[in-house]
Amino acid sequence: MTAGILRRLTRLIESAYDISRQEEVSEADEEAWWLRVEAALCEAFGRESIQHETASRKRRRAALRLVNLNPQSPNKSDEVSEHYRRLVSEQASYLKIVVSEIEDRDMDVEVPVGKSSGVVGKKVFVGHGRSSEWLVLEKFIKDRLRLEVVEFSSVPTAGMHTAERLKQMLDQSNIAFLVMTAEDERADSVRVARANVIHEVGLFQGRLGFERAIVLLEDGCEEFSNISGLGQIRFPRGNIAAVFEQVRATLEREGLLVALR
Repeated sequence: MTAGILRRLTRLIESAYDISRQEEVSEADEEAWWLRVEAALCEAFGRESIQHETASRKRRRAALRLVNLNPQSPNKSDEVSEHYRRLVSEQASYLKIVVSEIEDRDMDVEVPVGKSSGVVGKKVFVGHGRSSEWLVLEKFIKDRLRLEVVEFSSVPTAGMHTAERLKQMLDQSNIAFLVMTAEDERADSVRVARANVIHEVGLFQGRLGFERAIVLLEDGCEEFSNISGLGQIRFPRGNIAAVFEQVRATLEREGLLVALR
């Protein structure tokens, strides 16, 4: 039964990632996803459980952010879409905690998704949002350092679910650079990275560890608690090239490059 719960929750987390990559996220998108989450939590733990109550409370609190949006804002539709995108992402983060608690409690349960096979890939993964900064980094790694780069769009999409594409990239990658650029603005005027990049940070940190899942954090982009002081390189806004030598040094440290003496 536990393995079935883990599979169901994992699929919900994966579907949240699909939603986070949509151009627009509507109230209907969030509502449909939440109903599936609620059903899974109630079936697994009960309606009166701490898991269901915590998820419901988080959702109610998040609804207050929507109320506080400026109705006169010229970007109101974008802000509403980002509200629902962020809401789904936050709930998915909580589901990851629930999954971790189940795994800690039942260490003998085989978890079919997200576990490493022990085989480490040879490629460099670059996670990114819409900013073109990642292209500059990709060119440096490919052309100057002669290493193979993989990113989400480089995997053929025909007939392949998002979760399968992510698993393929996790299996192929030896190290990951996650480029967090200040692209989205919250209602409180704080600029944050795209939700899909934040999701990729968690995935690759879980698979490769903090030493090999490196966050490249643009000045002006809010960091989140999971990366505070851990495995990150900060770069000036619009100038990722300023940290190329740190990127090179990281690759040398992890054995992907031979240091020049």
